[in-house]
Amino acid sequence: MALSFDDLVAATRQMVAALSANHEQVAVRGITSEFIAQGHSLVEQVEALNIEQERLKAELKGRTTELKSALKKLRSWHAESVSGVKLTYRSQPTRWIEFGIKAKK
Repeated sequence: MALSFDDLVAATRQMVAALSANHEQVAVRGITSEFIAQGHSLVEQVEALNIEQERLKAELKGRTTELKSALKKLRSWHAESVSGVKLTYRSQPTRWIEFGIKAKK
């Protein structure tokens, strides 16, 4: 089973620390200082990207709220406009088409 984000970061940090502490022994199997540094760098990069992603999610949530509010106002404005046009041209429904309203009563 795949590790969760938090579990993967914690496991990788532990792995990097243990590899660093036992560098001489694991070097025999090809684990170099560069490889260990790469693991550390990847964890730092992933955490930074995660922080940025969470910030963007919060920003998007705020923008979504703004959009919903603006759409609500737009729907209200449009409904009021349609009503005004229909009342103005009550006896001439074919004129409604000019305003983008389907000619039906």
